Amino acid sequence: TAGSLADLEVCCAATGPVLDLGGAFAGIVSRLRLRDGAGAGVRVRDTAAPTIEDTIIEGVKGRRVVIEGQARPVIRGVAGR
Repeated sequence: TAGSLADLEVCCAATGPVLDLGGAFAGIVSRLRLRDGAGAGVRVRDTAAPTIEDTIIEGVKGRRVVIEGQARPVIRGVAGR
């Protein structure tokens, strides 16, 4: 499934990742600021194959990006503090 997320700030996940991409998502995630989460910044799971680009991940307790299952993301320009 294609689609996109762009130019957003997402914050404050009390549990789990700030952004969870799953299923067959194959869209573009671009120019996001993901912050202040209890888990990872982004979790990519199932058979998702998104392109994640120019994204800032900060203030998360877990890893910036977690890849699970058969997920195959393309990652370009993910930064964090």
